[in-house]
Amino acid sequence: MVPFALILVVWLSTELHAQGVGVPTEESFSTVISTKKVTGSTTYHVMQLTAGIAIEYAIVLPPAFDPQRIYPVLVALPPGQQTIDLVTDSLNEYWVEGAMQHGWVVISPAAPGNRFYFKEGEKFISEFLDSVAVRFHPEGGKLHLAGVSNGGLSAFHIAVRHPDKFRSVLTAPGSAGDDLKKLKRLKSIPVAMFVGEKDGWRPEVELTQVELSRLGGQVQVTILPNEGHILSSLYGGKRMFEFLELAR
Repeated sequence: MVPFALILVVWLSTELHAQGVGVPTEESFSTVISTKKVTGSTTYHVMQLTAGIAIEYAIVLPPAFDPQRIYPVLVALPPGQQTIDLVTDSLNEYWVEGAMQHGWVVISPAAPGNRFYFKEGEKFISEFLDSVAVRFHPEGGKLHLAGVSNGGLSAFHIAVRHPDKFRSVLTAPGSAGDDLKKLKRLKSIPVAMFVGEKDGWRPEVELTQVELSRLGGQVQVTILPNEGHILSSLYGGKRMFEFLELAR
């Protein structure tokens, strides 16, 4: 008798092919735990890493996704506790609409085991990013990296440790924090930072801009009038994707 688990894996593989998502390679094995329509094609997955850690993540695919085509690929890090629920919220608020309009693939991972990506969770991200690159072959051979709030802190924390993997970095908001002295590693990567005029994070964001500019980096900061920490004027992602499109 064929084990039920094997039947399930074969069925999932068939479903992924039917959706045009493609089957993960040996380097990036993941299983679908649910599929939920957001806008366009969004699926939820779990990737088991070699360290025995599992990462839940969402994939947003543009309309008429063709696995044989090359697309720009954005890794979007969620805010707050960086849970899968916050992955969904931030996708809906900031990333899905722009991805659909401009034809981007968006991958958004939750923090593994409640380990923030700007802390110990970072040590697990490299294998995840490599798996994403193997599966989707990003345009230009590099990923774009973005994050909201704690995701913005995480974006800098990850980017300065893996600068060779990224084509651009965007935060809304986010700063280099304790990694200020490592910013020289990003001086050749376009960086965009959005921050509210009334946000308590604004001084750290501006300090990051000053240091990157001093190093000759390509950095821009947009201060959003009358906004606090929640940047509702960015909902829909129009201004963010204006930067991302230029950074392609």
